[in-house]
Order: sequence, then C-alpha cells, then structure tokens
Amino acid sequence: MTDTRDMAQTAQNQTLDFVRQSQDAFVEAMQVWSDSLNRLVGTTQERTASVNELPKPEEVLDQVFDFAESLLAAQREFAHNVVRTSASVWATGEEVAAQETQKTTSAAKKTATK
Repeated sequence: MTDTRDMAQTAQNQTLDFVRQSQDAFVEAMQVWSDSLNRLVGTTQERTASVNELPKPEEVLDQVFDFAESLLAAQREFAHNVVRTSASVWATGEEVAAQETQKTTSAAKKTATK
C-alpha cells in the first residue's frame, strides 16, 4: 500500500514540477515579449508617434489567454499520457493482488480443514 502511495505522490510531484516549469516558461516568454515590444516601440516620443501601430489591449489579452489555453491543453495531454502509460502498471498490480488474495484464501481454507 505504501508503494502505491509513493508512486502516486511521485507522479503528482512530477506533474507539479512540469506545471511549474510550464508556468516559468510562460512568464519568461511574456518577459521576452515585453522586452521586445519595448525595444520596438523605443523612446516616449517615438511611442506617441507609433501608438496606433501597437496591438489593442484586448488583442494582447486574447493572445495571452490563447497561449494559456494552448499550454493547458498540452498539460492535459501530458496528464492523459501519464495515465495511459501507467494503466498497465495498475492492471498488473490488480492482477497480482487478486492472485495473492486467492493464494491466501486457499491457504486459509486448507488450514481450517486440518
């Protein structure tokens, strides 16, 4: 039972690490995007002249959330892959447990009849 809990905890920890890494990558991407935009726009005087060329805040917001949705979809796919990959392990564990239960039951019946 402890092994099962340890495996579940390990899987959860690995998934959380992946989520944190994904979130860190997102923040880094936003920082690069922000820095690039600032270099593109230039000084305050230049900013005033090119403000009409900048994307509207709503567009930026939509792009950020579209990216977040894509990231979440990738995380969902990853989680499904983890579950699919570990499904055979769970099935094997259940089979072994059933065999051990059957052996124990048979041994108990033999002992009881003696």
